[in-house]
Amino acid sequence: PDFNILWQVCAAFGLDMSQIAFGYDPSGRCVSEERLFLDFRRLARAAAMPPASAVTLWAAELAVAIAHQGTGPATDERLIQVQSELLAMALPRAMSSGGRGAPGSPAGGGYAVHGGGNGYSL
Repeated sequence: PDFNILWQVCAAFGLDMSQIAFGYDPSGRCVSEERLFLDFRRLARAAAMPPASAVTLWAAELAVAIAHQGTGPATDERLIQVQSELLAMALPRAMSSGGRGAPGSPAGGGYAVHGGGNGYSL
């Protein structure tokens, strides 16, 4: 994988690359329901994309993984709403080349999703 792109995306979410991993589920189930795993099967596709497209792909994948941490394993309206809001906040940062810090230092505060009752907070 292009680690510069992954670092850029992690930094946009306020994460260090050591906080994510790649996972694979042969049944095809989502690997990010319980941990900050990115799907190993996306690596070849991302490698074939132009850099801006790969940034968008990994940002979307990471937004799903983070959203699952706060909303649980269900793929439902809450998950989609949280994913969309996370992506709206992080994607502009991931796409900009000027907002990055040094490797290992996130570009800004991390996003935590806290579920509770019928709501959540970012």
